[in-house]
Formats: sequence, structure tokens, C-alpha cells
Amino acid sequence: MLNGTRNGTQARAGIRNLAVLKTAKASFQDFKKDPYTTLQDDRDSILSTVIEAEWLYSEEDPEFGPLWHAVRKILLETFAEHESHSLQHTLYAMGDAILANFENIMRDPPLAA
Repeated sequence: MLNGTRNGTQARAGIRNLAVLKTAKASFQDFKKDPYTTLQDDRDSILSTVIEAEWLYSEEDPEFGPLWHAVRKILLETFAEHESHSLQHTLYAMGDAILANFENIMRDPPLAA
């Protein structure tokens, strides 16, 4: 999607409803506990979620199709291969992989006015 103002344009893309599941390399352990914690540590668990990701390109005219497919591929590969200690741990690794592999995705997007 392109948004434009007098000051310039911004190119934004994203993925919605990307269902993922992993049955290996997933655990949920060593997390902070309080009196209301009901989950037990688990060294071998199933991890499933639906991903919604959005990013802002640092260039005004990116090649949307190839870049979108490349980002999706990195997200899926990182989710599958990452040794997950929690969902948050894996989501952070996925975002980190995108920033490490794509120079044309903004690291610090400007705040919306």
C-alpha cells in the first residue's frame, strides 16, 4: 500500500492470517511465575499461532511481489528452525531475521501523526 502526502510517500506491506504450527523445537520453560500461574514448565510442546506482520519500506518504489514473498519465506523458515523457548522468543527471532536480511525495511519507522 502506498500512502502519500506533500512531504513524500510511504510504501507499506504486510501479511495477515498466516497460520503456523511446529511440533518440534518448541518448549515453554523457565518463565516468571506468580501465585496465579497455572502453566507448568514443558520441554517438549507444540507451538501454534496465527501471524500478522506489517512493515514499512525505506524506499518509495519497492518491488512489492518479490519482497513480500521473500519476507514470508524468512518468517516461515525462522519459525520452523528456531529453537523456541516461548512464542515471544520466536516472534522476536522472526522480526530480527527480517531486519537482518532486508536493508529496505525500516528499522525505526516514524511515529504516526
